[in-house]
Parts: sequence; structure tokens; C-alpha cells
Amino acid sequence: LYVWFFGKSAGGSQRWISLGFFYLQPSELAKIAIVIGLSKYFHAHQGRREMAASDLVVPLILLAIPCVLIVKQPDLGTTLVVFFTGCMMIWFIGLQRKILIIMLILGLVSVPLAWKFALKPYQKDRVISFMQPEKYADSKGYQIIQSKIAVGSGKMFGKGYLEGSQSKLQFLPKQHTDFVFSNYGEEFGFLGGLVLLLLYLSFGLIGLNIAVTSKDVFGIMMGFGLTATVMIQTLINLGMELGLLPVVGMTLPFFSYGGTSLMTSFIAIGILMNISMHRLIHASKSI
Repeated sequence: LYVWFFGKSAGGSQRWISLGFFYLQPSELAKIAIVIGLSKYFHAHQGRREMAASDLVVPLILLAIPCVLIVKQPDLGTTLVVFFTGCMMIWFIGLQRKILIIMLILGLVSVPLAWKFALKPYQKDRVISFMQPEKYADSKGYQIIQSKIAVGSGKMFGKGYLEGSQSKLQFLPKQHTDFVFSNYGEEFGFLGGLVLLLLYLSFGLIGLNIAVTSKDVFGIMMGFGLTATVMIQTLINLGMELGLLPVVGMTLPFFSYGGTSLMTSFIAIGILMNISMHRLIHASKSI
């Protein structure tokens, strides 16, 4: 709410709070907040095996509040991460099959409505350019095309550190933030990209292991939610850089240039380590 009235504006968005020495992006912290809020709610209702429609009212309200506030900034990328994280947590705790089917139908119906009433013109342009990037090569599709050229030109072993022509000659926009993987792929090639993907996969598997071996519902849901947050953000970023998803403005966790996004990623790591530590302490006491 503070951002709406006193936030710093840049690039047509009003997302940041100036602290003098640092620009804080509260929508990033909402990723952690929604995981904590939903985990607390599910922990209090752990006696139910499958959640009925009435049990979804509070989780959906908790999820809707940050999503509405963030999308108004506008920040579609972060909104998608928060929304999909919440949906994954609701799915993970267990839903009746008929409710899943109803939610899927509602989701499909909401797509044309969102296109007509929710998306801003520049967001629609990104979707259009994603479908036909070559048609808008000199405008809307420029980023996607340059990104795919950069990744493809790296071939198997890459051009070498700081030797990428697309990056070095500034053909690739936002190469240190939203499109950092394209820069990396050009310099280190397919093998370097594969190593990075395996590291992200390892993080996801370790996070899931911490979650499923936790001793209470709160720890399970926190572990799953935080892991899902990082992995969803990773998939969205890589998808848009490789031309598989529309460009939404999304950093690559632990890899893109700093700010609140990097801080939030490390907060998630710290909480996961805390969950793991309590799990091990509980196990040693049992022995």
C-alpha cells in the first residue's frame, strides 16, 4: 500500500521504496509472506485429509490480497510467481477432485477475461510478440529474438568468458538481470547451461526432501512453498529467455544482478536450512 502512494517509479511501474542506500521491492517479500501465511493456515487445519470448497475461502483471500496489490504496480512476473506458488501449495495439501476440475475450468474461462480487462497494452504486446517474434523483430519481438540468437550462438562449449558478441556489443537487453541466462549460454554454451540447470534441479530436489521429511505440517508446507517459489521463478525466467514463454520481467534466482530479489532468494535458503536443522534435531532426540 505504501508503494501506491510514495513508491519510486521507473519504466512505467511503481514498485520500490527508497531507503536511501537501497531500493526495497516489497512485492519480492510477498513471496515469503504468502508461503508463511498459507503454511500457518494449513497447519491449523491439518486434521482434514482433503480440503473442501469451504476450506479454500481463507487461502484464496490470503492469496488474492498480495496478487491484486502487486499486479496494480504493475508487476505481472512477481504476481505470477506468488499466484502459482499459492496454487501449488493448495494442490499439495490435497483437494477434492471435483474442486480441481472446477478450478481448472475457472482458470481457462478467466484467460480471455484477463486479456480484455486486466492486461495493459504493453503486456498484450509481449504476448503477441511471443507468438510471432519475427513479425515484430524491430520492436516487440526484439528481446526474444536476440535472446535466442545469444543462446544458440554459444553452441556446445560457448564463446568463452566475456567473449559473447551479443552481450558485449549490447545487442542483448537486460543481460545482467532478466536475460542473464542468455548471456551465460552464449559464453558457456550448451554444457555450461546444462550444469546450471542441474544445479537448479538439485536445489529443487533438496528442498522437496527437506519438506517431505519435516515433522509437522507447518514445516512441510513452508519447505514445499519456498522450494516452489524459487523453482517457479526459475522456470518462468528460463522459459521467456528461450522463447517458450512471453517476456514478463523476471530475474533468475541466485544468478541475476542483486536487489530485493537476491535477498529474498537467500531468505528462502535460510528458512529451508532452519527447517532442515529442526528436522535433524528432532531425529537425534528421538534416537
